[in-house]
Amino acid sequence: NFRKNLTSDIIRDFRSAAKTPAFMKYCYVEGAFQFFMSIALPVISMTPRKVLHASMLWIAVLSVVQPLVTIVLKGWAGKLADTVGRRPLMIFHRFVLVTVPLAYAFAPSIEILTLIGVLWGFSQALGSASLTAYLLDVSPQKQRGSYIAIYNTLMGVVTFFGSLLAGYLTDYTVSLFGLVVGFQIVYLVSTAGRGIAAAMYITLEETLKK
Repeated sequence: NFRKNLTSDIIRDFRSAAKTPAFMKYCYVEGAFQFFMSIALPVISMTPRKVLHASMLWIAVLSVVQPLVTIVLKGWAGKLADTVGRRPLMIFHRFVLVTVPLAYAFAPSIEILTLIGVLWGFSQALGSASLTAYLLDVSPQKQRGSYIAIYNTLMGVVTFFGSLLAGYLTDYTVSLFGLVVGFQIVYLVSTAGRGIAAAMYITLEETLKK
């Protein structure tokens, strides 16, 4: 009975979500962006060591800078999202993330990537505040838990297939063009996809009630 009721509740929640246009559009736009974002993830993890030959110390610094800036600015970003709206911050954040694969593809050193990471940390603070607020806004108040679970499930599936495709694409391009050019091709695919998906955020409606 428990399993039957659980399955019934899940089906009911998915049907309810499918009838909520603002939520489904947000999932569609987010899914498109996260798919192309995940394509770059496998090569991003390998570039500092295999291409830039960075030391473990610099790799550690790179991994700390962006989250640190995000944490420091997160409170301010939340207040800004409640003042100017969610949509402008989301658009800015997503277009900034278009630069990530480009930077990794052509950055001459780990030091340059670390400096750019400050901008990404600033952008991530705006994105965390606005994206979360927007998701809550487009989810019915009494069903927010279920809708957030559905959103996370959809994004998990999307990023899984994006990363899986990236693995095969990376193996193929590296075998044909070598490590550096092979990685750059994957980065450029991610960049193009991110750019198109980032533009889709312009079509979302503002949810902040004045």
